[in-house]
Amino acid sequence: MRCWANACDEATRGFAFGFHRAMDNFGAVIGPLLASAVLLIAPGNYRLAFALAAVPALLSLSVLWLGVSETTQPSSSSPSSALSLRQIGRGVKELPSAFRWYLASVLLFTLSNSSDAFLLLRAKGCGVAEKMIPLLWTWLHIVKSGTTTHGGLLSDRIGRLNAIRLGWLVYAGVYASFAFLQSAWQVWLAFTVYGLYFGLTEGAERALVADLVPAERRGVGYGAFHFVVGAGMLPASVLFGVLWDVWGVREAFLWGAALALARRCC
Repeated sequence: MRCWANACDEATRGFAFGFHRAMDNFGAVIGPLLASAVLLIAPGNYRLAFALAAVPALLSLSVLWLGVSETTQPSSSSPSSALSLRQIGRGVKELPSAFRWYLASVLLFTLSNSSDAFLLLRAKGCGVAEKMIPLLWTWLHIVKSGTTTHGGLLSDRIGRLNAIRLGWLVYAGVYASFAFLQSAWQVWLAFTVYGLYFGLTEGAERALVADLVPAERRGVGYGAFHFVVGAGMLPASVLFGVLWDVWGVREAFLWGAALALARRCC
């Protein structure tokens, strides 16, 4: 991502990151559909499905090797093959304070962003047939792929924070709606709107990292960003599961909505 940020103009950075996420989500649509087609033609032949899945992986390595070159940036320190945790922590502390506040905000929001497996479980409880669950998941990625480029472009026009806040507001509304869903068509509608949240935020969040961090420190910046997102998702899912078991489905989703709304208002 450091290379991606350095290779695009600041004025179109949101569009670039949005397009990057759109292609990733588009792959998440095509891959499962092709795997399903293979298994329809050759039922139970999972070995063939995995072998064919290796083909696009090898092709992607070829494209990366032959078609991509990194834009180098001056560095104030020589590279090290082994960094201690203390050195990593010092590197994060040396990043701009605005970026560290952004990481804190992302961490708090991530605590409301539990695993999407709970959404699929909720969908099944609202009457979505098991055979339709993969199609519902595919539809979510279709919406994500179709909106992230436009969402990134929107962040170029209205500002990263405004796009992210709007996306977090959509997330809060969707999670609140999941507390009251009663039928399958409502689930499909909720998943559609949920895809808009990703469209508004995925490109903008990553572009904002590049906006806040100097070019020569973006490797550390993106590492810290993804560490915070990953570190927050496990306790978020555990907490959500506990709330679901102890208080109930409605209370768990309302908790997630309230926490996301609190971060949107900050």
